[in-house]
Amino acid sequence: MANIEKRFQNVEKVGILAISTLLDPRFKKLHFESALNISKTISWIVDMMQKITRQCREEQAEPVNIEPSNDLWAAHDTLAREASKYKTIDHAGGLPGELRQYLHGDLAPRNSDPVVVWNQIQGQFPTLYKIAMKHMPVLGTSVASERLFSKAGQTITKLRNRLSGPHLEMLLILQSIEEDAWFQ
Repeated sequence: MANIEKRFQNVEKVGILAISTLLDPRFKKLHFESALNISKTISWIVDMMQKITRQCREEQAEPVNIEPSNDLWAAHDTLAREASKYKTIDHAGGLPGELRQYLHGDLAPRNSDPVVVWNQIQGQFPTLYKIAMKHMPVLGTSVASERLFSKAGQTITKLRNRLSGPHLEMLLILQSIEEDAWFQ
């Protein structure tokens, strides 16, 4: 617990950690101590959602062709259909409906995999899914990189001090392949 406190004492104030925590369906707002930090994190996510929605609109921007007709409501119906494509940015109560629905939903079981949960609920929360997939798969440990540096230190010795970067990379990749894979 002391190491966790030492390394993550300001989780709520570090943007990427706060966003990852809020978008983890097992935690959401549960472990935030400060309402101000929850509000800041939600504001960051809303900004990201608006940016994604704006990009989607620009990519799909096609002029709405309203053909002249004798039907009084034809133009209205056409515009309404186009507007319904972008429901995620409607702000009732200051929050996009998608984010509000996510935050008020039930927590996922503690032992579930958050990436698997997001894959299951991506249809309900398409914009949040894009943000979550940027933040959820972040590796939370340095063990893999430490192992790689250790292996590189064992590979580069006084006798092998002229290995170039690409050759060292190839050797490290070859050393990382499990023994069973060599014989398949």
